[in-house]
Amino acid sequence: MPKRATVALVRGHYDELTDADDVFLSIVGYSREELESGRLKWREMTPPEHRHLDDAGMRDAAASGGFTAPYQKELIHKDGSRVPVLLVCAFIPGMPGKWMGYVVTLETPKPQRATPAYAVEPLTTLLKLEMMSRLVSELVRERSRVLAMLDHTPALMWSFDRECRLLSANEPFFASVTRSVGRRIGVGDSLLDFAEDDSNAAQWREWYRRVLQGEGFQSSIRVTASTDTLETRFEPILDASGEVVGGTVVAQNVTARVQAERDLRASESRFRGLAETLPVGIFLLDPSRQMQFRNRAYESLVRDAPPSMVEELRRVSQELVDEVGESGGPAERVVRAADGTRTVRVRVQRVENDGCLGIVEDETERLAFARREQQREKMESLGALAGGIAHDFNNLLGIVLGFAERAMAEPGSAPESLAAIRTASLRARGLVQQILAFGRRQDHAMEPLDLGALVVETSRLLRVAIPATIVLDTNVPRESIVVRGDPSALQQVLVNLCTNAAHALRGRELGSIHVRLVADDDSAELVVEDDGPGFSPDVEARLFEPFFTTKPIGEGTGMGLAVAHGIVTSHGGEIAATSTSRGARFAIRLPRSHAELTGSRVMPPRASVKARILVAEDEPLLSRVVARTLGAAGHQVTARPSATEAYALLHEKPDAFDLVLTDLTMPGMNGIELLRKARELRPELVGVVMSGNAELTGADVEGWKVLQKPFLAQELLEAIEIALSRVS
Repeated sequence: MPKRATVALVRGHYDELTDADDVFLSIVGYSREELESGRLKWREMTPPEHRHLDDAGMRDAAASGGFTAPYQKELIHKDGSRVPVLLVCAFIPGMPGKWMGYVVTLETPKPQRATPAYAVEPLTTLLKLEMMSRLVSELVRERSRVLAMLDHTPALMWSFDRECRLLSANEPFFASVTRSVGRRIGVGDSLLDFAEDDSNAAQWREWYRRVLQGEGFQSSIRVTASTDTLETRFEPILDASGEVVGGTVVAQNVTARVQAERDLRASESRFRGLAETLPVGIFLLDPSRQMQFRNRAYESLVRDAPPSMVEELRRVSQELVDEVGESGGPAERVVRAADGTRTVRVRVQRVENDGCLGIVEDETERLAFARREQQREKMESLGALAGGIAHDFNNLLGIVLGFAERAMAEPGSAPESLAAIRTASLRARGLVQQILAFGRRQDHAMEPLDLGALVVETSRLLRVAIPATIVLDTNVPRESIVVRGDPSALQQVLVNLCTNAAHALRGRELGSIHVRLVADDDSAELVVEDDGPGFSPDVEARLFEPFFTTKPIGEGTGMGLAVAHGIVTSHGGEIAATSTSRGARFAIRLPRSHAELTGSRVMPPRASVKARILVAEDEPLLSRVVARTLGAAGHQVTARPSATEAYALLHEKPDAFDLVLTDLTMPGMNGIELLRKARELRPELVGVVMSGNAELTGADVEGWKVLQKPFLAQELLEAIEIALSRVS
């Protein structure tokens, strides 16, 4: 134990020790770390038989203005021993429960009395003065530290007594008052007199009155002769008995915040004004996906849309929010009404506060306009197509009519005239086949083929056909590149491209055409390039249109590239054309096939027997020429002008015929129905369908052979023989 009295300083809040100097810690044997951990409790350090002295000291302080009379007690040392001390404490004004005290160590314990007034024998006057002097000095230093701290805060702080006299204030308060009223206020001056210089005097008086009545509240006010706005907090000051003895005010300058809020409201107003005038729907979702805003266009769209579409729109919007959250970028989706009457596009984008901005655009009218434009362009194309067909057919019909009349007027010219008529008819048939190929409506005899071998074979034929001044260079891989296609149709595409390239090089002393074939695992690309003049963007846009040509009149029909486009597309491929400073380039991409190559197709053997044929054709002249052609070949022919009459004859004599040759389209019963009924009467009966219908061109229908109109006599006889050979 110390032999000489030592004075220590300690602070606390109710029972908890909040601070102590090193002298006190040495008296009780604890470290500063233990103090700062909050483990030191004043009541636990006091022996139980001395705790009534602390309680009596608190009552004494409450009755005497916050100071206790010095009294003696013991403290429990960390090692369990007891230390006799002399203690005096003071409660800090305006800070309920907070106190500070001085602890003086004593050499020997003194007798304990019942109350603090008799706790110790009279102290010497010197010791009392020393203790009170140190206590006052510490309070002054504490006040100085607090005021220094408050002077460096931006907030205005001041306190006043019950007569509204200024008790204390920080420097920002004094500076602000001086700026606003032009004079400085001092401690002890009446705040009510000071308010007389303020246009808000009545408001200040009301606030002071309310706080002196014990009310705490918050308000804001615009400072006189200034653009500043203060946000003020008023609190009453209570003494130990709970009576109001004054008040404190904390005022913060919130001008910047108020201006920011004003600017934000103005910005929001502009946004809302802009959003309300836009023709597209706009909505805002907060981070919890609640709707914060939606404009009139969105409301109108939701109001007019079918309920099922509104529900779908909400579901899609939530899905887009999820996509935006995962990807971080914008997301969009198209929503269509179940009945197809309305289509909207929804876009969602993340905004700064982790919410989402959505835009809903009604695309119904735009899509309808696009469809109308597409239909208009389609009709224009059909008009151009019809005009081109009419032009070529009129020329061919003019040839047919002219030579027919010449044969009738000059019997001696009949052989020449008939030959011309036959040539014109074949040209007309070829024109129809080109149109069908362009429309991708002509089926091809598809088979696995070596595209490289086809290119080499076609190149040999082209070398003879193109001028000697043009170099034809062919580059194909050694290994087989197998595609599934019609050899003759693909050969026609290559011929059309190369002859067009040769025409572009006409008149030059030297030109070149490069044919190159490359492939990867999925596709093969056939490229035809020339070093000619190329073509303009306007021409490029119309290259594959039917009857569009840059060749002089009489040198081209404008169907070559259109037919090539139709053939490539029908093979599941793509064709593209580009023009550069080095010439024109056409690229064809076809899907590769992994099927094995097959040998050449073998024609079925011709039937050696003549057949009994029933012909159903509603065109009398065509029926007559068909019957004569078949009769001349040795067949026995019976003709009927309709399918109904042909079926009646079959029903009467089902065993009288070996084959039915019927037109597809006739009034009443059509050709397919006739053949179905004929098969019911006689299952082994075979049939051939004559058709000008493009959908059936080149394909068997339900096992019936299809013969495309118009046809040559030899093609008719071959079709009959093929059909008969299937049952022979």
